[in-house]
Parts: sequence; C-alpha cells; structure tokens
Amino acid sequence: LQPLSAFALYSSIAALFYSAAQANYAAANCSLDALAVRRKSNAQVALSVNWGPWAELGMAAGAAINSRMLAQGVGLVSVTSGL
Repeated sequence: LQPLSAFALYSSIAALFYSAAQANYAAANCSLDALAVRRKSNAQVALSVNWGPWAELGMAAGAAINSRMLAQGVGLVSVTSGL
C-alpha cells in the first residue's frame, strides 16, 4: 500500500462561523477539519480548505444571504476565482 501524496478535503467556513439553523452543516465541516488535523498529527498528508460562500452558486447564492455575509465582512467567492 502506497502512502498518499495528497489528501484534500473541501470544508466550509461554516465550521468557524455558523448560525443555529446550520448546526448540522457546521458539525459536518468541523469533522472534515478534525480529520485533517488527525492525519497531520500522525505524520500523514492532509489539507482542509474552508471555502467561503460562493456568490452565484450554492446555499449562499441568494441576495439576502449574500448581503448578510458581505455586511459581516465575509467576502464571496466568484465562480471564476473558485474554479
């Protein structure tokens, strides 16, 4: 069995900043972050990327959510930048 040369997880800033309505989503993303930390503590490769909200796609694509995020100082990821 060959060791992995890369191990990337796509998490969300919801692991760090979340509302009570997103507790389950935040917990799932915290689990991804914890897995990366665990792998690193065992000298294994790991990276967990905490994506911010995407401007035009996904759960934060609505104008109300975009406005709230921007008001809180959270930048939005454009499709071009994200890809």
